[in-house]
Amino acid sequence: MGLHDQSTSYVHFLLLKLTGINFQKDLVDKLTLIVFFVSLALSVGLNIRDYKKAKKASRFNRDAK
Repeated sequence: MGLHDQSTSYVHFLLLKLTGINFQKDLVDKLTLIVFFVSLALSVGLNIRDYKKAKKASRFNRDAK
């Protein structure tokens, strides 16, 4: 792309280019990891909830016939 930076983290690079603030690389990496695992946990939890809800609704509709 023609952009050369000393940043080893793409997220750190994006934050630097978007905000102009040079955050600590360790802080950016830790926050990225935390956001990733929170998103993963929420995604898995909500998918399990929706699966159980759909399964229960399917059983209810089958019994009503």
